[in-house]
Amino acid sequence: MIMKLITSPHEVDTSPVLDSVDYHVVWFGDPIDHVILCIASLFATQANPKVTLWTSDTYVSRLQDRLHPIFQRVNFSVKVFRSDIEGVLYPKEPEDKFWTCDDWRLDIVYTHGGIYVDMDTLALKDISWMSRYRGMSRWGLGDRCNSSITSFPKGDPELLKLLHIMGAMGDRKGWHRSVPNFEWTLLDIDMYCFDNVFFDCAWSHRGLSWDDFFAVVPGSEDPFIGSFVYHWHNRWDRDVRNPETLVGRYWKLFVTDRFHRIDD
Repeated sequence: MIMKLITSPHEVDTSPVLDSVDYHVVWFGDPIDHVILCIASLFATQANPKVTLWTSDTYVSRLQDRLHPIFQRVNFSVKVFRSDIEGVLYPKEPEDKFWTCDDWRLDIVYTHGGIYVDMDTLALKDISWMSRYRGMSRWGLGDRCNSSITSFPKGDPELLKLLHIMGAMGDRKGWHRSVPNFEWTLLDIDMYCFDNVFFDCAWSHRGLSWDDFFAVVPGSEDPFIGSFVYHWHNRWDRDVRNPETLVGRYWKLFVTDRFHRIDD
């Protein structure tokens, strides 16, 4: 079965999953404000989230020291990731933080099950319904999926097949390279690809642009055109606390209004 493109929320069951759902994020480095905002948005919008931040031995202590006090009243933890797939061993110190995140994300979902979300995303509405499906977000306007938002059951054979197909694309660690974008028309994988209206509205040229998110607050119309998640695509140097911007509005709504231990 070739992957199927889902173009409308009416094509799937988007009612919340009331049981606890595992959400996974990955970060290497200090816990900057963007990290806090992403995590806080999950707790503000998801039905019953359990959020795990996966990192390496190098960063686990500083991330725990900073984030555990903020999210102490919710189901959140920071852990070091160890692959459950035979023959895969990641280095304690990532050589390339961005590539390591790309390598880890599908492996994490295979090992633990649940929903992976990139750290440069803002959850706007509940996506626990994704746990009912095998699926990823769409990349751009072509025939490509993007693993920035990914959902699979634990130990899913279709995901393992996908990981081994990716192994033929490169020789990183002699096993696989989790290229974040790939053509779904070329892969015989039973899964969905969710169109930009779900998770990346800026590609459609109708929703908010990636830079506008950090600019002035727009008018009363929904700038996200009904999206479940907004993907701001990196921009780690931008201020997220400025109250005169849209991102600053969500910082107040999701972070300072809900979690009060936000130290500078």
